[in-house]
Amino acid sequence: MWRLGVSVPETDSAASPLTGAVAQ
Repeated sequence: MWRLGVSVPETDSAASPLTGAVAQ
């Protein structure tokens, strides 16, 4: 997943539904 232009662990996406939605 991506956060602020930085790739983060997939597990982080689960903790951040908002980030997951943006990644999709």
